Amino acid sequence: ARERAVRAMCEQVDLFVSPSHFLRGVFVGEGLVDPARIVVSDNGFDLAPWKGFARAPRTAGAPLRAAYLGTWIPSKGVHLLLEAFRGIDPARATLDVHGHAVPFDGFDDYEGALRRLAAGAPHIRLGARYAPADVPRLLAAADVLVVPSLWYENSPLTIHEAFLAGLPVVAADHGGQREFVGDTGAGLVFAPADARALRAAIERLAADPALLDRLRARVPAVKDVRDHARELEAMYAA
Repeated sequence: ARERAVRAMCEQVDLFVSPSHFLRGVFVGEGLVDPARIVVSDNGFDLAPWKGFARAPRTAGAPLRAAYLGTWIPSKGVHLLLEAFRGIDPARATLDVHGHAVPFDGFDDYEGALRRLAAGAPHIRLGARYAPADVPRLLAAADVLVVPSLWYENSPLTIHEAFLAGLPVVAADHGGQREFVGDTGAGLVFAPADARALRAAIERLAADPALLDRLRARVPAVKDVRDHARELEAMYAA
């Protein structure tokens, strides 16, 4: 009954707008939307907070600085990220995990589990809740952002924030992560839910500064929210 209701609702929509080709493919593939009635228009962002942004340069020979931004819930794969980093030499890479845990599907002690994973690992630092205005400051101290989600994402906010900071991304190879990272060449992708593969990607970047530079050069521009608004206005006017 629920699926019938969803399909009936979809039939009443003139035009669907998807932020990613991936999500468009899901809707078309499930037969929910005719291909002619769904277009792709990625989300726009306020670029003002990023004017004058400057990243703190990595000192020659210093560890690679990886960062995670976002909610701490199991489906985001934060535990996978910590498991991967526990096997990394602290002299090669460090990890700053920014965000906070929320109760989710019965995993009320997820933060406790993360803190136990991080215990005894001086190169893993668990941060705290942050506001959107803090993001430029947090990413200024990073060389790469990691998006280890176990589920597929659509058009991840954090990947766009990394691109605004000029940072390459290491992401799980599925969904919108593949589209925005793997397909653009603006980072490395790894097999989802595979801590060893994630560790190998981080160690590869840590050992090859030139690779990091090449990936950084492929970071795409992020759409201005004003341009996005104009795109949407044109769709309504058509």
